[in-house]
Amino acid sequence: MKVLYYKDSTNLDISELVSQIVWSGNEEEIARRVELEVLNPIQDYYIPKLDIKLGGFIVFYTNSNKELFQGFILSKEKRSQSGNIRLTCVDVLYYLNKNKSIHNFEKKTAENIATILCNEVKVVIGVLATTGIVQDLPANDTIFNIIKDAYDYAGSLNGKYYNIRMNQGKLYIEEKAKSANLILLTSDSNINDSSYKESLEEMVNLVKIYDDTGKQIGEVKNSDNIVTYGIFQDTYEKEENKDYNASANNMLKGIEKTISVEVIGNVDCISGSYVSVVDNNLGITGDFTIISDTHTFAEGIHTMSLELREGY
Repeated sequence: MKVLYYKDSTNLDISELVSQIVWSGNEEEIARRVELEVLNPIQDYYIPKLDIKLGGFIVFYTNSNKELFQGFILSKEKRSQSGNIRLTCVDVLYYLNKNKSIHNFEKKTAENIATILCNEVKVVIGVLATTGIVQDLPANDTIFNIIKDAYDYAGSLNGKYYNIRMNQGKLYIEEKAKSANLILLTSDSNINDSSYKESLEEMVNLVKIYDDTGKQIGEVKNSDNIVTYGIFQDTYEKEENKDYNASANNMLKGIEKTISVEVIGNVDCISGSYVSVVDNNLGITGDFTIISDTHTFAEGIHTMSLELREGY
């Protein structure tokens, strides 16, 4: 693995000083991150001392020179006894989630809205999925959430779902698509350990719909789940320019089925992508969405821990 550090005029290859790399992401945190354990022994005069600063830039490559991550140093921790440094780095989606903006977009597509907001905070755009769907969007939120809301609205009309991610320092928004050749995880080859969980914790089987005066104007429900498990109720207030029945239906959730797996590493297994699982030990076969991934690179070995949710 190759790790480069940039700050102002400094350009250093620190690969030989990095003893462990943890590269991770999940569907809740938005930005992907890298945690580095950097050797910086106090008494070893043969190892160069590093002056690593917050805000410095880290770029991380595979041995085949494929870039996996670039982002800035968010936090730095130094140990008194060893002198070693632990760095936590995040990609540029962190900026989109930290910066807020107020707009009243009129007759703009999601891709128009994303372009305006990215230019506002100087985030470089790679490719934005084209929706062609014009919308009015009054917005007062983080830039990430505004962009996500715009694409979610377009998706509610065209039936598509979108991934928002960074690649080589640029923002890409792409249609979610199931590959014809999913990565296969099997208990006979690359799964080292696994567990399967079913839970009612996230269940919502009744959503009552209200207008902005507090009057109920409808409801959606899963009658079978209500009979079997009882009522798990939520509420939805009608939003301008949104199909309130469709939005409320999207809030319904059934039994959550998840798998946790410890697997031989594969850099293509990241949150938002899909895998096919054949686990004879658990008696499970099917296709799953990766909702959380943690890749560890240490002593020349790449392993990963994945949280998987059934379906797409």
